[in-house]
This record gives sequence, structure tokens and C-alpha cells, in this order.
Amino acid sequence: MKRIITLVLSYTVVCTSLFAQQEDPVENNILEKKIENIAENTDADIDYSEFVDQLQQYAKNPLDINKAAKEDLEGLLILTSVQINQLLQHRVKYGELVSIYELQAVEGWDMDLIYFITPYITVNKSENELNLRYFSDFWKNSNHFIAIRSSQILEKSKGFTPTEDTTANRYLGSQQRHFVRYRFRYSNKVSAGFNAEKDAGEEFFKGSNKQGFDFYSAHLFVRNYKIFKAIAIGDYLAQFGQGLTFWSGYGLSKTADAINIKRTGMALKPYNSINEITFLRGAAVTIGKKNWEFTGFISHRKLDANATIVDSAKNEVLEFSSLGTIGYHRTKSELKDRKSITNTVIGGHATFKTRTLNVGITLVNNSYSANQVKQNSPYNYFSAEDSTSLLGKHTNIGLDYNWLVQNINFFGEVGVSSNGGIATTNGALVSLDPTLSISLMHRYFQPNYQVQYALPFAENTLPSNETAFYFGLTSKPVRQVTINAFLDMYKRPWLTSSANLPT
Repeated sequence: MKRIITLVLSYTVVCTSLFAQQEDPVENNILEKKIENIAENTDADIDYSEFVDQLQQYAKNPLDINKAAKEDLEGLLILTSVQINQLLQHRVKYGELVSIYELQAVEGWDMDLIYFITPYITVNKSENELNLRYFSDFWKNSNHFIAIRSSQILEKSKGFTPTEDTTANRYLGSQQRHFVRYRFRYSNKVSAGFNAEKDAGEEFFKGSNKQGFDFYSAHLFVRNYKIFKAIAIGDYLAQFGQGLTFWSGYGLSKTADAINIKRTGMALKPYNSINEITFLRGAAVTIGKKNWEFTGFISHRKLDANATIVDSAKNEVLEFSSLGTIGYHRTKSELKDRKSITNTVIGGHATFKTRTLNVGITLVNNSYSANQVKQNSPYNYFSAEDSTSLLGKHTNIGLDYNWLVQNINFFGEVGVSSNGGIATTNGALVSLDPTLSISLMHRYFQPNYQVQYALPFAENTLPSNETAFYFGLTSKPVRQVTINAFLDMYKRPWLTSSANLPT
């Protein structure tokens, strides 16, 4: 077992009122389970403190559940789609809640859930408008957080060979990993901050990293300012529909939460993680008017890529075989791929919303400064670009929906790629009883469906070469016992890198 010595220094300034709260074992247990599910079912480098930090923000600025929209409730990261729908139905049927204790009357809500969510919600809260004219009040009622962390594994990894070693696999930097984060927040309306990180083995203020850290990230994010639902500058995430057409960031696959199969994208979100791959860099805005919302976004940034043809005179990559997915720049070979191509993403999403129906359309164009040419293998047959495409090279269009009918939530999306490839997913969440819920989903992803930024609920990372049917069940016969079960039957209609036949 590897021994890790970690030094953590953190300093927090909160300009609003401070309060102490006893730890709740039920709350801690639920939060631990959520983080465990994420850790077990994704390979992404996720900063799990983001979930705790977001809940702390809601603890300081509780969400008024009488005024909260579906998207606001999803932002809590606590409630399932079924539970959100049950609360919205309760509000329509009985009106606004007089007290938090009335949540016991919401169908499908048990006491464990109510105990957990109570610190983060309120009723009949007076909403403070975002006023940028009075900077002193704005600064006084904000909070700041800064953390500095350094860690090191005591045993030397294989890459830390003597400095005389000139092989391409030798780590050039020190064994320490350094991380710095600063964040400014005003209520739940304004977020700004930056992250800086250097991985173990990467150089620090010398060699390939004379600028200091290997990775820098910064963002400014404003929510609900007049007609602007969201404004993002710098690094951000964009997530729409069920993740077939466009989804940056992470998303869960099959977990112990058997009915948690629906994607709940927040359209735009600030990016606070240290993952160097799954984010956008540029600007985006969401504008809302009555039942309509429109999001436009643009991203332009350098990506790591495995170059296969390079113009030596201009030092430009002309062709690459694959994109980098790890974000490490420790060795000469890893540094060779670092920021070798440019990626530009331009897109938009329009949504029509009512209380029970959401319908949206997404259009995205994704381009690179070099041509991607994958290995000439049978399983890559459908990866070649079609020059006669109808939508234009690297373009995707999708239609998504979310429909609530009493205790049934229907949802789905269909996407089309430049070469005519089609992918679709359709599902339902059904609350049969306060103690019994089921989920159903059918997935159909053609082998020739091509998309770069996508993350649907599926067995594959990308929605391609898969046909499947999913059934999940969650039952709580007594308070102390929860039963989760799921069955996922899927097949590959075309070859894969590990199978030379359909499987």
C-alpha cells in the first residue's frame, strides 16, 4: 500500500454571519454514498470537495423551495428527478408550503431525505436582487475561500529515475503535487475564482513550466441578472438534454442508485475543477423570456493530441490520431503532445419550458486546427469523416424533451451527426408508490454516429455502436432498508477495439 503524506493549508474568510452546526450522521451518510458512487463510476479527475462546497453555499443561502424552479432544485445535487417532480406536483395541488415540516406530506419523501435537505432550503425567503451599483455592500456580503495544498507519495514512482537518465519516460519534475484555489462568491448569484495545479512529475517554475504551474483555470459567472439567466466568462461547462449532442464535464453511469439514469444538465455552470480535459474556455450566455430560454456559447483553447504529421517549417500539427485524456506533462513524450492543436466550439441551445413540458434543440460545430486520422482498423471504419455530409464537418444537431405526466417522467433525446449517423435515448421514471420507484430506458446508437463532447447514460463513453434496454428498481419496505436492483442488456452491432465481431 502506498503511504501518502499530505500538508493542507486553508484560509477562509466569510463576511456574512458565521454559525456552527452539529454534524448529522444521516446527512454525512447520504453525502458519503453520493461521493462513493461518483468515485466508483467515473475515471475523471474530479475534485469531490466541489459537492461539499456547493452544499455549504446553500447552507449560507438556503433555496426557497416555494419559488425554486426545476433547474434550481436539480442544482442541489440531492434530489432525484422523481423527488423533484413530486415536490412540484405538491406545490401545484396544494399551493405553497407554509413550513418545511410540510415536506412530510410530499409523496415519496421520507424522513431521511427531509433531515438531509433541511439545512439547505427554506420557505418564503425574501430574494435579494443582484445590485452591482453599490460595490461596498456587494463586497461586504460576499465570502472568499483560499486553499493551498501540497502532497507527495513517499515511495518513488518508476518515472523518477536518476537525472542522468535521458530516456523519454523519465519524469522531469519533482515528486510533489501542488494545488492552489481561490474563490469569491456572492450569494448564489456571482462566482469568480481561479485554480492552479502541478501534478507529481511535472516541472515547477523551470524547464517546460517557467510560468509556474502546469495548469491554470479561471472563471467569472453571474446568475439571474435581469433577463440573463447565466453569464459565463473564462472556463465553464455546458450541458444539454441527455448528453447525446453536447455535454462537457462528467456524468454518472450505472451506480447503486438504480433509478438515477436521467441526465439533469444545468445549461451553463462555472468550472471549478482541476481536470484539464472536460471543460470549455471562452464565453457563454443564457437569456430567458417567459417560457423561452436561449443559450449561446463559444470555446477556443489548446488541446493535447498525438500528432502523426507535423509541418517542421511552421512547427504545426497537420494530422493527429487521438486527443489527450490524462492531462499529465511529466515526460518528454507527454510534453511533445502538450497543447499541440487548437479546438474551437460554437453552439447554441433553445428551450421551450412549461411546468410539465420542456422541449429543446441543440446545434454545435466542433472544429480542430488539424485533421484527425484514426488508425486504419476495421473497428474504426465508421470513424472516417464523410465529405458529403449534410450538416457540415464536425457538426451535431439534437432534439431533447422532458415531459411530466402525474407520477411519470418521460425524457429523451435524438441526435444526428454530420455524416448522417443517428443516436437516440428514451426513458421514463415512474413513482408507483412512496416506497417503490422504477426506471426504464432504451438506447440506440448507430456505429457511425460521431460526436466529441457527449456523455449520455450508457455503457460506452461516447454514444456510438450500442443498443440497449435498462430496467431499474428502488424499494424501501421499511425505513432502515433500501433495495436497489437494475438490469442492463446491451449489445455492440459493430466491431470494437477488443472484439472482432459484434458482441
